Amino acid sequence: GGRYLGSGPCSRPPSPASQPARTNPSRGGRTQRFGMAAFSSGLKRFWAMSRGPLGILVQVVGLNHLLTKYGGDVTQIIGPSMLPTINRSGDLVLYETSSVRRDKLKKGNIVILRSPRDPDQVLCKRIIAMEGEEVELESRYSPGHYKK
Repeated sequence: GGRYLGSGPCSRPPSPASQPARTNPSRGGRTQRFGMAAFSSGLKRFWAMSRGPLGILVQVVGLNHLLTKYGGDVTQIIGPSMLPTINRSGDLVLYETSSVRRDKLKKGNIVILRSPRDPDQVLCKRIIAMEGEEVELESRYSPGHYKK
């Protein structure tokens, strides 16, 4: 089953390499291959380009994007707001980003976010309540400490 019915009883289909290449006037008379030969040729050209300096740069930038978008990143947190968990003089914090996409945030987690007022600023906050919970705020200062 599945014999190729060519010009003779025992003939085989011509291999892509034995097929004549065609010229295409719209491509300036350049040789053009069709079918698997064209795909294989294009793949070889792509592979050769990806090993050069530009190809390596594209791969590194692409990998960095994937890791920071779907994996995590490192940032430096400076300031007293997260004491004693994070040092006042600054700590490097490695954080993952998949919990947000999987909706796995819970009370007590520390989250890293961009400031809505200044997108160049990174904020570090602790989750103290979840949606629907009530929060009672207490001031650290008594009313007598404020100057009028």
